[in-house]
Amino acid sequence: MHTFIWACWLVVQAFTFSTPAPCVVAPTEEKGFLLSSADLGSNWKDISKGLPSNVGPISFWAENGTYYLGASEGLFIGSALMPVTQWKKSMLQEKGIRGIYPGQHGPYAISQWHGFFEYQPTSGMWRTMAESLEDKSMNTLFETPSGVLYAGCEGGLYMTKDHGKSWTLILDKGPVNEVMATDEVLIACTNQNAWRSTDGGKQWDRIFTGTENPFRVTAFQNSLVAFCPGKDLMGVRTSNTILQSKDNGITWSPMSNMLPSTLTDVYDIQQAGDVVITCGHEGIFRSKDHGKTWEQVLKNTRERGGFYKLTISEGEIFVLYIEGC
Repeated sequence: MHTFIWACWLVVQAFTFSTPAPCVVAPTEEKGFLLSSADLGSNWKDISKGLPSNVGPISFWAENGTYYLGASEGLFIGSALMPVTQWKKSMLQEKGIRGIYPGQHGPYAISQWHGFFEYQPTSGMWRTMAESLEDKSMNTLFETPSGVLYAGCEGGLYMTKDHGKSWTLILDKGPVNEVMATDEVLIACTNQNAWRSTDGGKQWDRIFTGTENPFRVTAFQNSLVAFCPGKDLMGVRTSNTILQSKDNGITWSPMSNMLPSTLTDVYDIQQAGDVVITCGHEGIFRSKDHGKTWEQVLKNTRERGGFYKLTISEGEIFVLYIEGC
């Protein structure tokens, strides 16, 4: 009888004084080069299955249940309406699709040396948009809510206000690799410098960050984020520097205190509702408290160098892994 009472007491004590282990999400180990998550990173699905092994992925976009993958082998279209993504080659015959961008009438696809094309939902065809564009060697594209298009080309930054009928060169400081705009500022990144304009491209000022020149600038939480390459020290490149500006690119400050301490090189940071998603060499991380704490949700298991491209569309997160530096 005493033994039974003693055993019951031990059970009660175990439930009374034991501390529950904290709930930690074990990061998924990535397998495919294109993954999606419908629950903000808790679970991941490989949607690259069915694509050619030599496709050479470069860019990605998703909208209305359709996936668009730009690759060295061309443009591939996938359907998200089936349990297993069904991929097919697009009717666009161009290769080297280096960018897929959202548009007011349908997505745009950039073919680096042949301008860009706009998808026509009614016919399923792609219409060329660069017939009157002098420089068809394009690197990037951006469309504002008002319909103004900015085309970053090898010869500079071009603008059209009539949906591609006529173009104006507004920045001739070398190849423009990235361009973005908010209601207050227009920013273009070239090989040597980054430039800002607050009057739609009439006047430009060089961006000074106090470190290396940004290779990309994005909008994030009512601010701007600049991604600056690490310095080359005797053949060894240091990690990227991430800076934030809250005055439209006039002054900049480090974001290191807002990023995961275990992330050595940051490639991107985006907002998905109340969750912040960032990626680096180690994988994908998320924060549910505006960057105070982070958890890794996707682990990079590849040994070779490469980088991630993040896409957040219609509440879903997509990760494209690209081989190379």
